[in-house]
Amino acid sequence: MHRFRLAALVLPALAVGCQAADPSIAPLSDPRTWPVTYEANAYSGIWNNLGDVADEMDVVEAEPEKADEPADQGMVLLECKILQCSHAELARWTGRNGRTFALEVPAGEVPAFLAQTKGDLVSAPKLLIRPGTKGSLMVADQVAFIESFKVVDSGAALIADPVVGVATEGFEVELTATPMEQAVGVTVLANYADARLESSERAVTLPGSQTPVTLQQPVTLLQRLTTEGLLTEDRQLMLVAPANEPGDSLALFVSAQHVDQGGKLKAPDESERLWPRTTPMLPAPSE
Repeated sequence: MHRFRLAALVLPALAVGCQAADPSIAPLSDPRTWPVTYEANAYSGIWNNLGDVADEMDVVEAEPEKADEPADQGMVLLECKILQCSHAELARWTGRNGRTFALEVPAGEVPAFLAQTKGDLVSAPKLLIRPGTKGSLMVADQVAFIESFKVVDSGAALIADPVVGVATEGFEVELTATPMEQAVGVTVLANYADARLESSERAVTLPGSQTPVTLQQPVTLLQRLTTEGLLTEDRQLMLVAPANEPGDSLALFVSAQHVDQGGKLKAPDESERLWPRTTPMLPAPSE
């Protein structure tokens, strides 16, 4: 479990192995830096701050609309993708060599890079939220482990029943979005968690038994990045952090679109211009 295992979690992924970048990948034309806060820690235990794992094909709606919000404010559609690729490949494209950073990039240049990268790409569920409210989405995997043994006296012998725990790894993103005049104000909190069990086993001998049993203590590596700013619909936000695979990076891509109450993209109302000016006459029925 040393690799951040995403490719088998939700939508079909581009799983081709991480190698050096294709020299034909054009560097970004207009990257803009966003402020980012980064923290990471490793601890014995499981990742507890989890939301429900969303169905991969569903559009998730966040908190209900407040009573004082304008009825025509619409909603915000957020889309996220997570990419694991070599750090050298990402640095060549972005022009940034740091291990953690946040960039606002032209949306039209992202698909070409994703098509040529040698990394693994996973698309998260779409998130539909009301302006100013908070929503979250997750792509996660679960790993079972023996966390304890329950010993009971059957009368003839002591019986040890294993108690199975579950460790979760993957990524969770919390987002808040508020439409402005020409952009959407977004706040992003991204959590990346990796669970490890291989080197944390310990054997004990239970009372009344000469047979040792093995307990597993999960070790969780958790990274957290936060940023905020104004994002136009022709731009995407990219948050970058180290991956657990040596030499790899994780890149989260976020896009935001303002939609109306019916779920359609906001656009000028042309209904009157397109509506017929005259009422068509039906032909008289033949006798």
